[in-house]
Amino acid sequence: MQHRPMSCVPESSRTTEETCIIISRRKHRLRLGTSNVRTLRDNPGVEEGRTALLILQQAKLRIDILGLSEVRWTGSDHRKFEQGYTIIHTGQATQHRNGVGFCLSPQATSALQSYVAISDRILLAMFRVQGNVPFAVIQVYAPTEQAAERDSEEFYEDLEKVIHDLPLEYKSNYMVLGDFNAQVCSMSRLGGCVGPFAMGKRTTANGDRMLHFCYQHGLAVKNTFFRHQPSALYTWYSPDRRTKNQIDHCLMPTSSVIKVMDCRAMNGARGVLGSDHALLMCEVRANLSPRPRRARKS
Repeated sequence: MQHRPMSCVPESSRTTEETCIIISRRKHRLRLGTSNVRTLRDNPGVEEGRTALLILQQAKLRIDILGLSEVRWTGSDHRKFEQGYTIIHTGQATQHRNGVGFCLSPQATSALQSYVAISDRILLAMFRVQGNVPFAVIQVYAPTEQAAERDSEEFYEDLEKVIHDLPLEYKSNYMVLGDFNAQVCSMSRLGGCVGPFAMGKRTTANGDRMLHFCYQHGLAVKNTFFRHQPSALYTWYSPDRRTKNQIDHCLMPTSSVIKVMDCRAMNGARGVLGSDHALLMCEVRANLSPRPRRARKS
């Protein structure tokens, strides 16, 4: 599927009605993203320094739901920050390793129904979007290619269980975001899971695992279906920038009523936290729906 502009009519020649339709379409878009931040830890007692930079970046990109890999905070909790942003996270009990989370805008915080900490590599959050449509977002951080095979097997077993245990109303409307440490090439058209803009020269072992998971659950690797410049497709760069890969991905059921409108890597966002990963941003046709307020007792 080729990503096309919303309209090829010059703005100066559009009628008022056409302009209103385009503005309406833009308003009905929800921005999500995923970023391997490498860590949100600073020196003891100053964690807010990195989170402040993260929130500033997120607000600038107008992302409501930002998934995070390698947070490296211990335990599972939610923390509130300035400007109404909230970070929910899960990590190991005592060691500052792995860890995943979500940084939620005030709008996303008010639309959050619940979240479930699965492991230090998987976090599930459930929202409602316009029309009271349920929408689940799963943030992941997969083991690297160098990890023990059993670690990768356990990761996909846990992810499999998350999908299996989703409430029925969420079964088709969910997104899996994160650092999969998986390269896939455009020739790997397993069941239509991969689009023509996969940047891997070959499909790695982790790529095979991810694609078989996608095939089993009817998922598409959405960031491989949109035409962009290579710099907006690669999500990881070596320090000398000579080696680049596409290892962060956005997976979504092809049957979902929530449609992905665009997916691209925001390489300009890499330097904010000093990560070697680009932030992967996705736009879907939906608006967040806040939780109904409880009636006050008179």
